[in-house]
Amino acid sequence: MTSTFFLCVVAVLVVVTNAEPSTTFVDSRARTPLPSTSTPKHTLLFAKKKKKKGNRTAQTTKGFGAPPPTLEERLTSFKSRIPEDDSALCACDSGRPYTECCRPFHHGDRQCQTMLDVLRSRYSAFSYRIVDYVMESTHESCRDWRQDKVAWANDLDRSGMFDSFDFVKLEHGDEEMDEFDENKGYIDFEVTLRAKDDRLDSLAGQETV
Repeated sequence: MTSTFFLCVVAVLVVVTNAEPSTTFVDSRARTPLPSTSTPKHTLLFAKKKKKKGNRTAQTTKGFGAPPPTLEERLTSFKSRIPEDDSALCACDSGRPYTECCRPFHHGDRQCQTMLDVLRSRYSAFSYRIVDYVMESTHESCRDWRQDKVAWANDLDRSGMFDSFDFVKLEHGDEEMDEFDENKGYIDFEVTLRAKDDRLDSLAGQETV
């Protein structure tokens, strides 16, 4: 299995356009539109704005259900396996406490500098169910990357965090830098998982690599 190391910054720009609705002068008696160039001054008292279709839709849907949850709301509702003991060793098998090893990566206090940093921090993120870090550390060129972050997070929470397995160990080889791209590298690794219960393809206690 091969892991590719990328460092990148993604910026998202959202542009909201507010268009002024058009105005039509209306005769209060005939209720027929009149050209603005020939309208007497007193008819300005009866000027009204055309209703945009979007406004009508907003009025008819008001009060029908709550808005869909945001990504932050969904993330806070997911269960976690992060150790409560600050002295607990990190799941990545570095031999150091989680607070000094991968937690700074997960909290954004430190940036990954090597392929091994990426590998260890992602492995521990899967082990501890840190869905947002798994998403943030997935490069756009990866087949797992998705534009819809809420749907992606929901799918990871349902079936992508290996809840039926215990994370046993992570083994890795040496880092190898790409010859032509200094921001790309390769590292061989093996992950050992242990099934928690009987499944179609494994038995409880059986380890899978």
